[in-house]
Amino acid sequence: MRVASLCAALLLVPQAGYAGAWTQAKGNGQLILNGGYYTTNSYYDNSGTETSQGTYRKYELNPYIEYGLMDGVTLGANLSLQRASQDVAGGNISNYGVGDSEFFARFRLWEDYGFVISTEPLVKLPSPEPDNETPSLGGRHPDAGLSLAAGYGFSILGYHHYVDVSAGYRHRFGAPENQLRYSATVGVTVAPRWVIMPQAFITIRTDDPS
Repeated sequence: MRVASLCAALLLVPQAGYAGAWTQAKGNGQLILNGGYYTTNSYYDNSGTETSQGTYRKYELNPYIEYGLMDGVTLGANLSLQRASQDVAGGNISNYGVGDSEFFARFRLWEDYGFVISTEPLVKLPSPEPDNETPSLGGRHPDAGLSLAAGYGFSILGYHHYVDVSAGYRHRFGAPENQLRYSATVGVTVAPRWVIMPQAFITIRTDDPS
């Protein structure tokens, strides 16, 4: 159950971990479409206490889009389309629509010798679904964030590999605590069309909840 709750924390907030510090070439871009399913019968409240609940299920379609506006500037969006349901006394309730979605710009600050450094301002817009709709498809307040990312690309044995790290601060309007966010990705090419990418995401709240 603890593992499931950890996975829920990663699934409930979209993670933009695809292109790292690199920007798209002008006029070029990419679209990555993810699909996911999640279910649980418990949750953790803001004090970290595990609480039982009726079985909750979520199906999510997650389009991730990047476009090179100009050399060194990339615009992007990390969208969330959801259908959620939960067992309650006397039956089941369900809801579907747009969940929390992120919009960002990535600015390349420096690139040379295989290294790249960039910065990325971001805004997360809450789900437009009405507050009285349940199960909820996301938060009720926006977020604003800024991160700094660094990457290094290199070749070994004829294959290209890379390392990417980032650190950022996210201000959360409303009740949730602000966050420090860190990520790291290692891309290891093992065949012409195969890349293994272990990733780590760390989120730390800046203060204890009241």
